[in-house]
Amino acid sequence: MAALLDAVTRDQIEEVTRLLDNGTDVNHADGEGLSAVIIASKLGSSSCVTLLLTRNADPNATTREGRSALMFASKYGHIAVAELLIDHGASVGVADTDGWTALMRAGEDNRCGVAKLLLSRNADVNASDKEGSTSLMYASALGHTEMVTLLLDHGADANVVNDDLRTALMLADMNGRTAVHGVIDGRIQDTKAKQRAEHLASAGLGLSTASPRAANAGEQQGLSMAARIAARRQESSRLRTSPDKGSLPALVAAPSPAPA
Repeated sequence: MAALLDAVTRDQIEEVTRLLDNGTDVNHADGEGLSAVIIASKLGSSSCVTLLLTRNADPNATTREGRSALMFASKYGHIAVAELLIDHGASVGVADTDGWTALMRAGEDNRCGVAKLLLSRNADVNASDKEGSTSLMYASALGHTEMVTLLLDHGADANVVNDDLRTALMLADMNGRTAVHGVIDGRIQDTKAKQRAEHLASAGLGLSTASPRAANAGEQQGLSMAARIAARRQESSRLRTSPDKGSLPALVAAPSPAPA
């Protein structure tokens, strides 16, 4: 059985074929749980992975730590191998014993090509590990600006807080990732502007949610309007309580006193 793993490690396709033809178990794994397809995926050998999968290798086989072939392909940026695995049934969302997914592995090592593939195959962009950390958090802490942008474009939530009560923005700041900070903070401000615009629009101000500038202008208009209303109410209250003739408002002229 070890001969198969050795042949795969050396990317000896003919030897792998011979061993399989002679009845070697294609899903045999070593003591760490490394099977032939996992080794081939880690090495990025598309031809070997193809051969193994056509011989019924399990695309969802995992190591003792729960790491799948797709996780290894993602970590090392082997896009073609990752696609082969997914096309043959590899689970995109499976997590290892630490809660890490293939997308997290890609995010950690800034493998944007693989990340795009995983996201296009419905990987959960906001999945979190056992510490509550997401792919965005790891990419932010490591300063992977392109990856951070990609994840945000696919709906990553920058407001998620992990078990250490830290967000992706906080992790970027803690690690001196200035460019990442700019990207995340910009998205947060855009989201707030859009929410303000939507709120004002729902209040009947007729603002377009597509224009943050219009939203800010509308917000100022709304604040001015509220201030004017408050001022009018205050003035009305003052007039109602002013010492005049009876209970008549001061704006209504009191009758002239009768001639003596």
